[in-house]
Amino acid sequence: MGVLTLPDSFPDALKKRIVVFYQRYFSGDASFCEAAKAYSVEDENLHDLFSGNDFPAEWEKLNRMIKEGGQTLPWPYKQMAKWYLPGGSRLLSFTEDTCFHSIAGLNVCEIAQLKPLYYRRYLAD
Repeated sequence: MGVLTLPDSFPDALKKRIVVFYQRYFSGDASFCEAAKAYSVEDENLHDLFSGNDFPAEWEKLNRMIKEGGQTLPWPYKQMAKWYLPGGSRLLSFTEDTCFHSIAGLNVCEIAQLKPLYYRRYLAD
């Protein structure tokens, strides 16, 4: 369990696109937790950017948008998308974190769902 952040240095429109993408592909049951200041994207047009049906193509689309916005996706976001089998890493909720000037997402990962390459690299004897 950990927190993934999007700093305020990211343009607001870009943060919203990232949140929408991760909600589409990596959302999970948040019934056991609730964000104090939930962050949600109200713009329905942004929700239509990603169908949730073609991860490789939409991953490329997201990264192209981020690059065009002059940013790079924070490494922990790349990790959770790359290292785990489907369903092995989930973002339960996003919140506005005014103390750290960021949007923070609560991430839960299942070690047993690490892809074999990463399991061998980081956990095997």
